[in-house]
Amino acid sequence: MSTSPDTVLSDRTLKRRSRVAAGLCLGAAVFLPLSVLAALALGNGASALYASRIGLSLSHAPSGAAIILATIVALLPALCASAALLSARRFLSHVADGRWFDQTAGRAIRNMGLWGIAGAICGLVAPSLIGLILTAGAAAGERSLVISIGSGPLLALLFGAVLYLIGDVMRRAAALSADHASII
Repeated sequence: MSTSPDTVLSDRTLKRRSRVAAGLCLGAAVFLPLSVLAALALGNGASALYASRIGLSLSHAPSGAAIILATIVALLPALCASAALLSARRFLSHVADGRWFDQTAGRAIRNMGLWGIAGAICGLVAPSLIGLILTAGAAAGERSLVISIGSGPLLALLFGAVLYLIGDVMRRAAALSADHASII
């Protein structure tokens, strides 16, 4: 089987672009949680930032433990997104090495989908948890339950599920191909 010069050139271009994209994924995976922490640290107080994000008015100052717990909850979607980016980096590294359709690449895409689903669920639940945490020490009648459903987490949930299915199909196809290759 011969390979045309255009195919070799496009393979090189794909590999080079995949390496660049893998590096960008790594940078974004590190930057994302750090940017959330920086926004909280540099903002007008962590509790005020949380409250404004979820449409909550605080009549009291939350305790330090509540702010720390709210920070951890606020970081969960970003950490899941970072894990998904690291899985994307793993897949792109396989593409850069010329291993497009092996089980490891399929597993990386499947993991990217799983982390996307986890991040979407965290994004749906986090505003409610943050509201409960920040108002837990408030007087009776001043506690708040915030329910927030936006299109962002719902689309992330959909895309995560699609990526999971694509990765699972790729993984199974690679296993089937390896089985066929061993028979012949």
